Order: sequence, then C-alpha cells, then structure tokens
Amino acid sequence: GPFGTPGTMAFAAARAWRRVGVSSVPWPFAAAQATARFKRTTTTADAGVRGKSTSLWSQAEPLHVNTPMIDSVSLEAAVGQPVLLKMDSCQPSGSFKIRGIGNLVQKAVRGGATTIVSSSGGNAGLAAAYAARKLGLKATVVVPESTPPLARSRIAQQGANVLVQGTVWDEADVFARQLVEDQGSVCAYVHPFDHEDIWEGHASLIHELKDQMDTQPAAVVVSVGGGGLLCGVVQGLKEVSITFCPPPPSLCLCYGHAVQPVWLIAKRPNP
Repeated sequence: GPFGTPGTMAFAAARAWRRVGVSSVPWPFAAAQATARFKRTTTTADAGVRGKSTSLWSQAEPLHVNTPMIDSVSLEAAVGQPVLLKMDSCQPSGSFKIRGIGNLVQKAVRGGATTIVSSSGGNAGLAAAYAARKLGLKATVVVPESTPPLARSRIAQQGANVLVQGTVWDEADVFARQLVEDQGSVCAYVHPFDHEDIWEGHASLIHELKDQMDTQPAAVVVSVGGGGLLCGVVQGLKEVSITFCPPPPSLCLCYGHAVQPVWLIAKRPNP
C-alpha cells in the first residue's frame, strides 16, 4: 500500500480452509484490467487544477478493480493452515478504500454534486481524490498536521486541493464539514469510513472472494480501525449467505472497545 499500513491494505481469508483447491485471479489479469480502466479517462490542465479529469467514465461502472488472491507461505507456517491474501493493494488508489469511497462519490455525482470535500490522514483522501479525478469533479482533501508529506503529495498528484488543518483527524474533519456547509448542495462530504454507501462498496470484496473460491472460507480475518471495512465485510458475508461469527472482543482491541457497553455514571451531589 502507498502509506505503509499493510494491515488495512490486504484482506486475509485465514486459519483453515475446508478444501485447499482455491482458484485465484492471476496477476497479469488484474494488471491488464487496471490498465484498461485507466485508458478510459483523459486528463487536461484545466482551470488551474493539475490533472483535472475530462471523464469518460460511466457513473454505473465501479471505480475499483477486481484484485487477485495469493497464498502466503509465511502465514501458513505461522498458523498451521492455508492462508490466502486478498490483494487490494493492487487497487488504482493503492488500498481497498476506493471500493467504498468510489461508490459514495459516484452516488453523490448522480445526486448532483460537482465537487467533493473529504477529511483523511492518507488512504481515504487518496481514494477520494482518485474518484474525483476519474469523474471530473473538483476535490478538496483536509488532512491533519500529522499526515506525512508523501501522503499529501500523492493526494495532490491526483488533482485535489490539499488543506492542512488541526493536529489530529477529528479537527481536520470538523473543518471539512464546515467547508461542505459553506459550499452548499453541489458539494458532497466524503467521510473516510462512516457511511452506508462506503460499506456497500466494501462489500464487493466479499462478492469477489466468493467468485474466486471453490468453497466457503472457514474464517475471514480483517483489520479494524474506523470500522468501515468491517461493516462492508459483514454486509458482504450476509449478502452471499456466509455465516458471520465475530471473534471475542478480547482478541481485537479496537473492536472490543467499540462493542463494549457504555455506562453513564452521574456524579452524586455533595450532601
């Protein structure tokens, strides 16, 4: 992946497979597919925006590509069972994020949006900028000061206007939402992970997985940060009728905190 977070770039179907015979999409196919899609869009230096897109992209066609699965000898040695990796680092934006964010941006265009604003520390912003370029939209990505220069540069290379605001993502997000409110209905807000259209897009990963495998996986291992990928994976599992059994919260710190009940304790007034 582009920003060095391999846990969010690869999707592992792990632990045990009921059968070893698994068909995978060969790397040349994925590369050829990506190349064909890139040729559908031309770029021009227009309105002072570097690489602004003159889009030839169908709004109905997904912005992501089908990605291959490869087996991992090292992970198999570690867990004692065959392990396959879903290589979403092969996506045009470098991560799975384009699945969900691409879907969200395409729906925003159908709703009349001509510009988008997103807040992100990296991969989500890159996916939003890529989607905007392909669909011929203006894009602004608000990042916190903690975002590395390389990440800012790659987002800008997609033609987006990169603004630095706040020390953490929460502060950047507040600023991004204000920009959207100021610009009105033609501007769409693109959240990095918390939106049903994003989950719907991420669910495509499971549909691909089902088509690529000869049998149902015994387990699906997925990273949990904001929860967008997890929501999409769960939705996809339900759509293809694979039973979802979450792990005990103690085995995943972020997930465990997210599902813990919240107790509101009122402080007793002094007598």
